Amino acid sequence: MTLDDVRRGFKKTTDAVPTLRAFKRAAMAGTVLPTGDALDTQLPTFVYIATVSLLDDALELIIDAKYPGAAVGKLAQRINFLEAKGELKDASRLHKIRKVRNEYAHEYGRYASWSEVESLFTAMDDELRHLGVL
Repeated sequence: MTLDDVRRGFKKTTDAVPTLRAFKRAAMAGTVLPTGDALDTQLPTFVYIATVSLLDDALELIIDAKYPGAAVGKLAQRINFLEAKGELKDASRLHKIRKVRNEYAHEYGRYASWSEVESLFTAMDDELRHLGVL
């Protein structure tokens, strides 16, 4: 993965959300699309988790480019490392995003909402712009 891949992936994801959110409206209008909680729970949760993966990749690429040889294996460690180097705009917000992602990934019955996804996009956009990725 490259930073260009991160840029394209983030843009694709943010551009796709209005269409994904429209699934519920289309299902309610009687199309053949599925109905039920999956559209309001599992789909935004998947988008949240996948988007945080892009953040993780971006931080890894930045570390590899700016600090060759640094062994920083997990997202929490990447955030801490870049915070210590003075690179991040808001490390505490990134840690909160990471913790929420972990809850969605590991706690049954814990789901994201579309508004949480949109908040994630705003936070990531801010941080990725600060880092010079976007």
